Amino acid sequence: MSIVDILLRFLIPIIISFTLYLKYKKYILNKSFKLSAIYYIAFFYFILLSSLKFFKFYNSNYDYFDFGFYLHKIYYCNFYNVENLCTAGHFQPIIFLLNLFSYFQLYPYILLVLGSLVVSLSGIILSYTTFNILKSEKLSLIIGVSYFVFPVTSFIDILGLHPDIFVIFFCTIALFFMSIKRYFLSYISFSLVVLCGEQWLFSFIFFSIYLFFINRNLIYIFLLCISILISFLVFKYLSVNASEHNLTAVTSSAGPYSSLVNFDLEKILFDNLPKKIYFIFFICLPFLFLFNNIFFILIPDFSKILLSTELLHFLVDSHYTVVILPVIFFSYAVRIKNIISRLNLVIISFFIFVSLSISNSALPISINFYTNYAASNYNFKNYFYKKNELSDIRLMLDYSDDIVIVNKAFHKDFYKFKNLSRFTNLDNYIGKYFIFNNNQHLSDGATYSESDFNIKINEALFFLKNNCHIKYNNNGYLLFKC
Repeated sequence: MSIVDILLRFLIPIIISFTLYLKYKKYILNKSFKLSAIYYIAFFYFILLSSLKFFKFYNSNYDYFDFGFYLHKIYYCNFYNVENLCTAGHFQPIIFLLNLFSYFQLYPYILLVLGSLVVSLSGIILSYTTFNILKSEKLSLIIGVSYFVFPVTSFIDILGLHPDIFVIFFCTIALFFMSIKRYFLSYISFSLVVLCGEQWLFSFIFFSIYLFFINRNLIYIFLLCISILISFLVFKYLSVNASEHNLTAVTSSAGPYSSLVNFDLEKILFDNLPKKIYFIFFICLPFLFLFNNIFFILIPDFSKILLSTELLHFLVDSHYTVVILPVIFFSYAVRIKNIISRLNLVIISFFIFVSLSISNSALPISINFYTNYAASNYNFKNYFYKKNELSDIRLMLDYSDDIVIVNKAFHKDFYKFKNLSRFTNLDNYIGKYFIFNNNQHLSDGATYSESDFNIKINEALFFLKNNCHIKYNNNGYLLFKC
């Protein structure tokens, strides 16, 4: 996304939202709405996103970020045969539960449906949460629909099935219990985010601190200590397993917080600054800065956006900051509770959500769906046009082959391969196949900035061309045998 593109995406939502507000405000003010309509909205969203993912999957176009990686990882990880693939990298116990679906013949499709189902249920729960706060069916329905329109919702859903989707669900349930003042159940619900990855441990700790401040009860001091103990044990586990995501690795010279550790303030402040500003603008504009104290929970996520050099920490179509999604809607509802003109405020906010979705989302109403100007991963061709290159490569390989994915060349057939690695290990390349996608893409999570990503990809391509044999070369897809 260029600076020009970012500037355009600042202006488009503002212009569109005020135009829609002036045209349709009276209609919404005079119309009665029932909260039960959220079920129909959620069902429509569920069918739409599931269909888009089905088409992408069926046509071998699912090379967007993490899907193929988790498809493979979940398929081979179970309680009885735990390989290094299951325990390496992130701490994600939830994948062992998801592995139960691998015993069904329609396993990959079940995961696609499950992802959209979790997101849809979260929207329904969020609507009833806001109703507990605002006691207004019309307001709660509008906010619920806003959740489904908000681009971050479709961005995380279109990934397929990522463990972080469940973070949205667990956090939403926790906020529902908070809205009816069942704080212990809220703590239990939020604690489940730990099952989705160690990156949510700090959010878990901050949530525990917040519960203590709103209750001032000694039991919540005890729960906070439990949160800290769990976090310590998980990070200890990661350090023992030499994980790439333990504290030592994350704060190393090659890690996403290396600039903070080395006091490189210039890099923290100015490296990828337009994208960081755009992310803050993107998530704050619809709520007109009407946040309350629960925003304290989002300190870890905002720290990722502002302090990290990892590209995916400050992209709006990322999954590393998904706790933001339910919390900002909850805080918004709490903040406008006592505002007299809150209906007008919610209406204009809704149209800002719609305009943001038009300017940058994964939904068919977005310009992303019809153009390749930006965010080309969401172009309609990636759903409805068959990607024959990946199918051709699959036919050239056997089940027992060692395969390394250098870029984003994951697709639906790779879960059938046992020896699949995600990142290039150039120190141990003999006898392996390297699948390389030479098309223009953003980082797939292997690097910490867009420029660093391009350097790494070019270095890998140079190495492979000089040390391996090209077995396939078509439309940007290369297959090397080393």
